[in-house]
Order: sequence, then C-alpha cells, then structure tokens
Amino acid sequence: MMDERRWMVGCAVMGAALAWSVAGWAQEEAVGVEAPAVEHEEAQRAGEEVGHEVVAGVEMEPEPRASQLTLVLTGNTEGDLARVDCREPAEMREYYRARQVGYVRTLGELSQGGRLPAPVVISAGDAMYPAPLSRYLMRSGEEGARNLVDLLNAVPVDAQSLGNRELSAPRGELIEVMRAARERGLDLQAANLRCENFGGAEAICESTGGLVGPHYKVVERDGVRVAITSLLAPHLLEALTDAQRQGLALAEPAAVLPELLRAMRETADLTVVQYHAREADALDGAYALASTIEGIDLMVASHLFDERDLEEGRFGVVQAETTGTPVVSADSGAFHVHTVELGLNYGTGAPRIREVRPRRVDVTEMPEDRITREVLEVVADAYCEDWGQPLAADAGLEMPFEAGDLQTFMMNVMRFSAVAEVALINAGAFRDRGQFPLTGELTLADVYSALPFDNDVVVAQMEGRALKRIAAHLGGKLRAAGLVLDGEEVRVNGRPVRDDRLYPVVLNDYLAAGGDGVIETDELKDARIFAPAWAAGSPSIAELVVRYVDARSGVNTSAGDEVGVGLSPRGSFPDLHRRFLWTYTGSINASYNQVSVVNPLVGGAGGYEQSQLTVASTDQVNLEGRLAARADSRDHGWDNDLLVQYATTRLADTEDATFEETRDLLRLRSQYRNLALRSHLGGRWYVPGPLVEVQAESEFNRPESRAWHRLDVRGILGFSFKLAEALDLKVGVNIRRDVMAPDGEASWGLNTGYTLRRIDLLDVLGRPVQVESELEYFYNGIARENVHELRSANRLFFAVFDQFFFTASFNAYLYQSGAVGEPGTNTELTLGLNYQWGATRQSF
Repeated sequence: MMDERRWMVGCAVMGAALAWSVAGWAQEEAVGVEAPAVEHEEAQRAGEEVGHEVVAGVEMEPEPRASQLTLVLTGNTEGDLARVDCREPAEMREYYRARQVGYVRTLGELSQGGRLPAPVVISAGDAMYPAPLSRYLMRSGEEGARNLVDLLNAVPVDAQSLGNRELSAPRGELIEVMRAARERGLDLQAANLRCENFGGAEAICESTGGLVGPHYKVVERDGVRVAITSLLAPHLLEALTDAQRQGLALAEPAAVLPELLRAMRETADLTVVQYHAREADALDGAYALASTIEGIDLMVASHLFDERDLEEGRFGVVQAETTGTPVVSADSGAFHVHTVELGLNYGTGAPRIREVRPRRVDVTEMPEDRITREVLEVVADAYCEDWGQPLAADAGLEMPFEAGDLQTFMMNVMRFSAVAEVALINAGAFRDRGQFPLTGELTLADVYSALPFDNDVVVAQMEGRALKRIAAHLGGKLRAAGLVLDGEEVRVNGRPVRDDRLYPVVLNDYLAAGGDGVIETDELKDARIFAPAWAAGSPSIAELVVRYVDARSGVNTSAGDEVGVGLSPRGSFPDLHRRFLWTYTGSINASYNQVSVVNPLVGGAGGYEQSQLTVASTDQVNLEGRLAARADSRDHGWDNDLLVQYATTRLADTEDATFEETRDLLRLRSQYRNLALRSHLGGRWYVPGPLVEVQAESEFNRPESRAWHRLDVRGILGFSFKLAEALDLKVGVNIRRDVMAPDGEASWGLNTGYTLRRIDLLDVLGRPVQVESELEYFYNGIARENVHELRSANRLFFAVFDQFFFTASFNAYLYQSGAVGEPGTNTELTLGLNYQWGATRQSF
C-alpha cells in the first residue's frame, strides 16, 4: 500500500472535496445559491439538450392539478468509477462517475427555477463492486470505505439497493462500507434480507433496517411523497459461495411486499419498488411480482433488457397485465443514466401515474462535475502509485497480453501452484475494461482489473466423463487451462480424456459451488479449499499470481530452457504434454478350486452314472498377477510390465497323487519409443517412431526334462505406428537367446505385433464393458531353424463394483521349429473375478 502519510493526505483531500460537493448540492437545492458561472453555463446547455421535451411538456400542460415527477435511475455500474490505465498519461483517463454526477446536477439546477421537478435519485444495486477503483478503496480500510460511499453519494442518492455484487465482496470489506454508508447518510436497502443470529452477517442486516425497519424510505418532491423500497431475488444467493452467503437469507418478495406496501401507503402518495435479479430471471420475476401484488405504482428492475435490446433501441416500459403496474429498467451501467418522467393525475385523492416516459441518456459527452473529477483524480493517482507498479523485478511481459492471454496466464498459475492438470474458471469471473493489450510489465492493477472477485481456490478431482461433459461449455460459460475441446475430442494436456480416470483439477469456489450451472456438485471428488503451507489461510487467485511472479523473479533462465524469460501465457510454464504422465496399474486373480467325488464301486466300476459323479476329484490352484508402469509424453513413451502366471492341479483320486503345473510363466518387458518425429509432423499414423524393447521370460520351476532354469532374453529394434489412440503396431528385428542354456546360441529374426490398450467397448446396465488385446509374432533362425512363435492375450472386463471386475480371458500360444515340423499350441479360456488398482501421476 502507499505510505501512511500519503494516504492520510489523500483521504483529507477526498473528504474535504466530497463534503464541499455534497454540501453544495444541498445548499443549492435549499436556498438556490448559484454555481460558478462557467459550470452553471455548461450545466444549463446540457440540461436544455436532454430536457427540452420535458420542459416543454411542463410549460404546455393545460391541467393545473397535473404534475410531473422525474426519477433518475442508475444500476449495475459495478463500482466502475473511471477508466484508469496506469500505463497511460493521466490525461487519458476517463472519469465516468464525474459525468454521471454532472448530468444529475444539471437536472437539479434546472429544477431550481421551477422549470423541472427536482429528481428522485435511485440506485438499483451493484453499484460499488468489483471495478478496480472501488475495489482499491474497499481494500483500504475505514477511510477507503468512507471515500467510496462519498463518491457514490456525490449527488445525494435517495435510495440505494444492495445487489448480488455487493454481497459477493469480501465480508469484512462489505461491512466496513455499510458502516460508512450509515455514517454518511447513504440509505442502503434490501427489504427481504434476513440474517441468522450469530451467523456473522448481523452488521449487514443492521445497515438495511434489520428486523425492525423501516425497510423503505419516503422522499417528497413538489408536495408528492414517494415511498421507495428494494428487494433482491432469492436466487441471487445461489450464485454466491458458502462464505459469501454465510448467515444470510432472502425471503420471498411476494411474501414480504403486501405488508410492506400497506405501511408505505400510510405515509406516501406513490410507491416505488426496486427488484434486483440476475439477467435470465429478471423480466419474468419482475413481471410476476408486478402482476400479482396490488399497490405497486412503479417497479424498477435490473437486467430488464439485455444488451441486444439496448443496442437495437428496444428500451421502454413493460406493463403488468392484471394490475397495470409499469415496470422500467435501471440498467444504466457506467456510461448512461436512465430517467423516467412520470405524468401524474391527482383526481379526487392521491396522485396517480398516468404516463411513464423512460429515457436512456448517454453521459459520455456530458460535462463533468468538477469536484467529483478532482476527487477521482486523487484516487486514481493513489491507485497507480500503489497497484500500478510491477509485481516483481522480473515481471516483464514477453509479448503484449490480450484479455485471453492474461486469463490463460492466471489459470496456468493456478494449475502449477496447486499441482493440478486442469484449471477451471467461470467466464464471468474475468473482466475486460478496455485495458488490453497489456505491455511492459505485469502489475497488481492488471490482475485485479481482470479478475476482480476475491474467490477462494478449490482443489478437487473429476472423472474424465465429467470433464467431457463440461467441455461443451468451453468458449461460453467456462474458461480452462489444460482442457481443450478439439472438434469432438476432449483432451487434457494433449492427451485424450479417459472416462474412468480421476483428474486433479483446480477451480474457483464459485464454480465449485455450482455457479452458472457448469459443474454438478457430485462431479467434484475430495474437494477442499487450497491452503498451501506458505499462506496464512486460503489465498485468492490474485495472491497466487503475485506469489508466482515474485518467486519467479531472479530465477536464471536461458534461451534453451523450456520456460521462457519473460512472462508468457503458456511459455512461462512447462508443457505438460512434454512431461511424463505416469500410469501405474496392477491386477491379481487368484483362485482355489476343490472337487471331491465319492461314487461307490460296484463290480469294480462306479455304482452311479450321473455326470456329477463320473468326474475325478481334483484340487486346482490358479494365480495371475500383473504390474505395469507406463510413462507417456508428447515425444517419448516408456512402457514396463511384469506378468506372473502359475497354476497347478492334482487328481485327488490317484494314488500318490501330486500337484502338476499347468501354467508357469514370469515375463518382464520394457519398451522405449521416440515419438518426436511423429509429434513434429502432426501425429499422423503412418509416421514411424523408433523403438527399443527388451523382454525376459523365466519360470518358477524347471521341468524334469530340462537341466536348467530357462531365462529367455530378447532384444528388439524397430518402429511403432499409432493406428489409433489406443492401438499401436510395431515391426522390427529381434535377437533371442536363452542365457542359461548350455551352449546356447543367439538367433536373429523378424518381429511384428500390435497392442490394444484397454478401451470401452459398450455399456451394459450403465456399466462399461472394456476390452484389451495384444498379439506378438516372432520369426527367428530364418533359413536355419525356422522358428515361429506367436503369443496372443485378449481380455474382456465388466465392472462389478469398485475395483472388482468380471473377466473373460482367452490366451493362445503357438511354437513351431523346422526340426519338429508341427506346431505346439496352448490355449486357455478363463472366466473369473479380477481385482485391479491403478494410479496416475503427472510430472510437473
């Protein structure tokens, strides 16, 4: 932060200036003191331009008992007080708030001579958060909160609604602002807001009237008393995180309004109800309230018209069919002001609205309020002094950053800070306020401007099938790093997504809580707030970025490093597709089978002929275990696997029966593939990848017919071809030798085969049926021994529960030499249960 002395001076200037501004407005309204001549002339000209139709209407109104009332509406400015780019000269800044204040002051000055009624000024919410300057003030303690309130109240606001943006601000900062609002006389409204006892939100409800109230405000213009209240749609709390909505509840507006309107009617002539809702529900919600609740003279709604409506000039009044209540919009944003001219008829009693004329006024060319501008200049200077400096000594940008570049950079910081493969953020968390492209060095202002919300960071795991589902939102509601939708294929760090794999993800808490309907809460596994050891609590995304850039500063880098010198959206981080993804798998299948048969002998033969009693008694032991470790990257592949098979059988009815081996195999295999050429040429299937492979086969027990333990070692040189993501074909040459055999000689030959890694074949009863297959053929001792050897292993998997699978395996082995001439074969079909485990680790 800026040094204490400079901050105190700045606060003193702002406090004095705003006190002058507000006091001046009140004095002019009360006693008609003229403004300085130049400012008054500018205001007079602006008022003539924007108000001549209204003035004419007042002067030409023939009915003496009729009158007009002017409402000035602002809403959804999100605290956007000014556009300040600390890289540009100060004269390039644009002070939106000064122009809005200047326009409203113009209307106020015109009312002094009776030419226009004094306006009723209403703000429909989302007025103080999360734009850069307002956020800067909110983070600056009590004085910052007071100065923000003074800027909002530069033209005294008669009623200020809370909005969901205010509620999404850090709780402590929001409470500080609300306290300042009470001190400064800014009436904050949220008539249906309720706070739990000891829920930590009591100060918020106290600032909006609490349980006692009143939950409305009465103002008087030209003898007309207007009661104003504000309500928030209950669904707004759904979009907040648990921490943001802690202790808060919103009652249904339809349940609150009837009694509230009765109280308003007792003290006022007209009732105005503000309704704050999100875009998708605003029109329906406001229309439903206006149609079903009697006694509302005018409803002011946020998000009533979308951007397309406004761009195409569709801006007017929505009339409730049953009650006739007019509904108008307050979506001014920072560059407009909405005015609503109400034509009133008195009749025999209280005035009633006979005509509603809304107008959307562009204030970008309006004269600025001088004092408000001066105050904003002080704030902007302090903001640039404090937040406009480089994050670290080495915070230079390698290239100009567009909005998408900074988004990618920050999400990559999240990934590598939390050691997650995928980073996810909702698109609405980012803001483009015209500051792009960024050049020079990265600053705190850049980070907070683009990512204004203080979201917590959540780490979790998601299944591949869930990532595939949410990938449909990429480019819309969702932004991601590490997750890409390539046509119809979803990839994580360059690799196709596996449905059943759990992927480490990092995301903001808004998205983790189901915000924008992107992620279903049960799709997040083991979700928790990211709280690294170096942080006192849970750091925000912005704090992660600051720490990353600061920690990176001073680290020696060179042109040959994978990570570049300057800050880059992707170049500042390792390419995880070039780093190994380790996949560890294991399975075990063990069984013991005992068959005991007693068939009494009659005449030396079995006495019964039933098939169950004509078989031999047997004992069978079967054991199969597999271990595999696979390392995969863009340019390299390294596969290692160990297979253990053992089975033995005994005919229990045979005299002196012993167990006889029916299976005895130990096989170890390690294969390295160089995929650089293939990846360089776009991964085309016909581009070969050189491979080196070593195989070793042995046994637990040697047969009596052989005097040595077999240790068959084979080396392979060749090429692999990736026919599909899970299907590899290899061709090459091999050398084989039984190294334990006396006088054993090496033989050379050819080798080919394929490997189909496990894939989903189809779904049965909501569970996947998977298949894997492998075939390998060797031809050794060409034109000499002429040895042919073929191995094939195929297995179907059906998930039963958790890590248990029902399996059906078919294995075949064929061996033929020229000396024998006939092939020897071994085939087996096995059905059973299989326990499997697996783990995946991405190297960072």
